[in-house]
Amino acid sequence: MRMHWSDDHGWSVVLHRADHNHHLSGTCGEKMHWNSLRRIDQATKDTVKHFMENNISLSKGHYILGSMNGSMDTLPFTKKAPHIVCQKVNREQRDDDMKKTTDLFRKMHDADPDFAFRLQLDQEGRVVNLIWTSGRSRRQYSCFGDVVIFDTTYTTNRYTMPFGLFVGVKIHYQTVIFAGILMREETIEGFNWAFAEFVSLMGGKPPVTMLTDQCRAMEVAIGMTLPGMRHRWCKWHVFRKAKEELGGIDSKKNGFKQAFNNAINEMLRVDEFEKAWGELVEAYDLTDKSFMIRAFEAL
Repeated sequence: MRMHWSDDHGWSVVLHRADHNHHLSGTCGEKMHWNSLRRIDQATKDTVKHFMENNISLSKGHYILGSMNGSMDTLPFTKKAPHIVCQKVNREQRDDDMKKTTDLFRKMHDADPDFAFRLQLDQEGRVVNLIWTSGRSRRQYSCFGDVVIFDTTYTTNRYTMPFGLFVGVKIHYQTVIFAGILMREETIEGFNWAFAEFVSLMGGKPPVTMLTDQCRAMEVAIGMTLPGMRHRWCKWHVFRKAKEELGGIDSKKNGFKQAFNNAINEMLRVDEFEKAWGELVEAYDLTDKSFMIRAFEAL
């Protein structure tokens, strides 16, 4: 259709080609793909925000919205539309959330003068890494900080930032938290900053031994930042990785799993462990397995 603006401030149709029209959409599933119907009304936006505040996943939220509208087929928007709303809310709240976090940390510092936190910013002034510790944690580190476990297997829901903990063990086998950290990315540079700041917060005294998972970036960063410290793999991660690296052997009922368990858990002296490990490698022909070589060096 072609229209012209007339002299009397109106419109007139000067050309119309009916063969260029498409058929009318007959279902809601077709209509929801129109650009004009992709917009979510304010009430639905508020509902999506409520889902976010209560940690309800968008997939579950989508089903809830469908039930509120009678069925999934009657929703006037695609499944991707709520994701766009969440991204917009996250952008709006990101700066405010960081301000709330730093304000909270300052209040905690007022209540605990030994509470401390450090920020790492990128070139645009955005937070890349954030580490914090309390006075009580720092005092406990001075007593029980010889061996530290560092783990980043947790991830926050909203910003998908890995959350890590520096953890130790008291003499009565009670867990004690030395520091917490939020990281944008698990890179060598990020871990370099994390380990250097952790030691600084703990008064400059590095741990004697640190247990971690088998992250290569973490291993390289420890060698660069804490070269004199002993780095060992966490036993839980070794057993878990063995299933992936040695699946064919580990899954068979051939006694390997029990022998592997005994070598790691039951050997108390170095010579006992080395003997049991050597017998294990020879018995199951694992001499060329890189995982067994790296595990032996890291246990």
